[in-house]
Amino acid sequence: MIGRMFGNDNNVRNAVIRSLRHYYLFEYPLTAEEIYGILPFNCSFSTFLVALEDLDDEAKIFKYEGYYSLDPDVRKLVVRRKVTYN
Repeated sequence: MIGRMFGNDNNVRNAVIRSLRHYYLFEYPLTAEEIYGILPFNCSFSTFLVALEDLDDEAKIFKYEGYYSLDPDVRKLVVRRKVTYN
């Protein structure tokens, strides 16, 4: 996309948290691909994945069965998403 700036690690981490914050309001966990698709700038998928895993390792985001959320009990959200949307 023209005009989108390239992300560095800090920008990517902040964008991941902002994206998850929006979907957290709706109790809707996202996959890595969904988060990557809504980043407001371009970055490599590998840079994105490193930032995502770092945030998970630091317990700033939470992962369950390939879904990410700000909710520590992301498991309940994944179960609800699978039942409701699949």
